[in-house]
Amino acid sequence: MRQQTGYRLTPIGEELLRRAEDVEAAMQSLTRWREGNLPDRIVRVSAGPWTSAFVSAHIGEIWTVDDGIRVELVTTTDRVDIGRRAADIGIRSERPTEQWLAGRQSGKVAYAIYSGRHLINGIAAGLFVGVTGEAANIASARWLQVHHGDRIAVRGNNTHSVRELVAAGAGLSIFPCFVGDSDPRLVRVAQPVPELETDQWIVTHHEERHSPPVRKVADRITALMRAHQPLFRGETPIR
Repeated sequence: MRQQTGYRLTPIGEELLRRAEDVEAAMQSLTRWREGNLPDRIVRVSAGPWTSAFVSAHIGEIWTVDDGIRVELVTTTDRVDIGRRAADIGIRSERPTEQWLAGRQSGKVAYAIYSGRHLINGIAAGLFVGVTGEAANIASARWLQVHHGDRIAVRGNNTHSVRELVAAGAGLSIFPCFVGDSDPRLVRVAQPVPELETDQWIVTHHEERHSPPVRKVADRITALMRAHQPLFRGETPIR
């Protein structure tokens, strides 16, 4: 826009300039962050899909920016080799037997059969939802196959898809109680299965367990799991 004193931006031009300045400031902030404001120490935590999801939902109780570390979650149904430093902390269902590993028990985990809230489709027919693929190797999936394999009508290739299928009415299935009792779409239809109850262990490499970053995260995970033991043990009322 031309004026007697020269050129000046139109209102639209001024708005574009302000937005460009905001973008430039954001990019400069991102560059500073990328170039050295992140700490070097990474603490890797390995766990199964359900436990990883629980840890993720409570990350604020395990890690804060002020800790000066980074955290990586390694989610897998396979056992991660802590001895070879593929992870610093493992949340496992068994006490470690390797001499180079240290562990502390954080509680127990119960499993039970759950239904969706609506008696429709496979649920109404008393059918089950099973697991295929790598997730079929976990103990609860094997138990379901042995005890109700002849009534499995639908399968999912990961635990989370199985939960969605059950919630949608495809059939019954078995979940850890801390998963099923926390999902308002699911209803526990029987008491926990005694033979599926497992211990829960927080495992570290014996040389790393006294490392301040690893110890801090391991202590917090242990405290988190112990604080929620009624949920993990299936002691919440059947809805």
